[in-house]
Amino acid sequence: MEIMWKRVISIAEECWITIWRTSFSVVVGEALDYGCAILDPKGRVLAHPAKSMPAFNFALPNCARGILHEFPIDELKPGDVLTTNDPWLNAGHLFDVAVLTPVFNHEGNVIAIMASCAHVADIGGTRARHTTREIFDEGLFLPPLKLYEQGNLNDLLIKIIENNVRMPNMVMGDIHAMVSANQMGADRILSFMDEYNLNTLENLTTEVQNRTEKVMRDEISAIPDGNYETTQWCDGVEEPFCFKVQIQVKGDMLSVSFFDVPDQLPYGGTNITYSTLVADVVYILKCILSPNVPGNDGDFRPITINAKKGSVFNCQIPAAVNQRTRSLWNVPPSIMKALAEIIPEKIQAPTGYPVSFKTYGVTDSGENFNDHMFQGGGQGAGSVCDGQSTLLFPTSAGNVSVEMFEMRTGFLVMEKEFITDSSGAGKFRGAPGQRVTIRRRPGEKSGSYQIGVWPASLKYENPGLFGGQAGNRMKLYTQSIDKKNKKDCLDGLFVDLDDQMCISLELPGGGGFGNPKDRDPSAIEEDLKDEILSSKGAEDQYFLKRKKN
Repeated sequence: MEIMWKRVISIAEECWITIWRTSFSVVVGEALDYGCAILDPKGRVLAHPAKSMPAFNFALPNCARGILHEFPIDELKPGDVLTTNDPWLNAGHLFDVAVLTPVFNHEGNVIAIMASCAHVADIGGTRARHTTREIFDEGLFLPPLKLYEQGNLNDLLIKIIENNVRMPNMVMGDIHAMVSANQMGADRILSFMDEYNLNTLENLTTEVQNRTEKVMRDEISAIPDGNYETTQWCDGVEEPFCFKVQIQVKGDMLSVSFFDVPDQLPYGGTNITYSTLVADVVYILKCILSPNVPGNDGDFRPITINAKKGSVFNCQIPAAVNQRTRSLWNVPPSIMKALAEIIPEKIQAPTGYPVSFKTYGVTDSGENFNDHMFQGGGQGAGSVCDGQSTLLFPTSAGNVSVEMFEMRTGFLVMEKEFITDSSGAGKFRGAPGQRVTIRRRPGEKSGSYQIGVWPASLKYENPGLFGGQAGNRMKLYTQSIDKKNKKDCLDGLFVDLDDQMCISLELPGGGGFGNPKDRDPSAIEEDLKDEILSSKGAEDQYFLKRKKN
């Protein structure tokens, strides 16, 4: 059983590697903003890769069920490939395009579905994401459609996509990377079944999902029955808002309910679809309760999620959703805080949210570019260890390298460094945040260099846990090349960058865990040596008086 389970997971891993190797865009090939999964014929997850984007892993089942409602499983034919980017079915905004390939056995019956989802580089619509008022402002909306029908490419659909995006070769390259990965996975699934003389995966799927469900139920049962609540701030659009999360544990069932969430916001794109909310809640609960068991549909069964329809956390069409992560990334720390008192050993303090520079334009030499530069803040500390640096959480995306970003765009990264004294102090400290400053390349006088940056937590900070302190506040500001005329941007920014301006982003450090007075003095000395702490920081945060030389 263990061997067969691991074999299926390895097939999903090979699909993930195939997309990575054959993708065209930085957002997929470098930032790793994509995922894939093996689903059963009902759209339930059998396996997904460890590195796959968590929100995609747990949104793809809902996406598959929505597509199969339009294209029933018994009407599909070999060679069919399905696609959609419907935010209410899939991963929450139009940039996330899903590709699903049914797998047929030798008798012509569907025995699995290979599913992939990637954040494509462009989907049309406005680049000024903070101005959108409806989903119609945000780009090309693809309902469930056939990308291939019995092996024949839907040329009309391809023309529609290519004529609605700014970088058609890049976008279609990433979509075809998913098609290739799915087909490779389908071939591996059939070879696996032949090796084990299987005509269906139903028994394996049922057993794997049931075992995963049992582990999740056992972990929930270990938590005392009760209601666990906390509040969490969110930037909102014009004004921040504070919502309440309540986690109810009853036997081996757990429900998560959100209260005091405002009605869906009329512009700014920070609304969340229910599909995405469910995906992130299940993901973070799995991180807390059963991190060592491979994920599949069994994780969903003991968990229910409630959020009022028409609210920011369960928006309805035609709400704008382009920047959903500005709201969504506040959900994991709220769940962590709500459970901290009852299971502190399984909880970590808040992590500095990740941020992406979204760049578009034309260089002086006439080369078009449309690329992202992702970077992460410091991880929050846990009950037994310090946080890790530059972690992108609650996503699993990667930091984009300076060299790749500079090579693909007309920008220069002036500095990228850890920020001293940015870690949240505690018995165990959060990891430091980082400062990233970019400008046009020197000598680039003409062309167009647009950049959009809309971080979360510009207006509040996430505190540490159990006496631990918060990391530094997220900061975004513009300044002249000589570092004068500094201007804070508390609502994010979208600007055509001239050759005299630079943009700096200071990502937060992670929150601390436990009383700073209990930190091992040798660990403080090590932080001083590594310049994570300054002498003044050691005095202010850890009350440590050092001898002057």
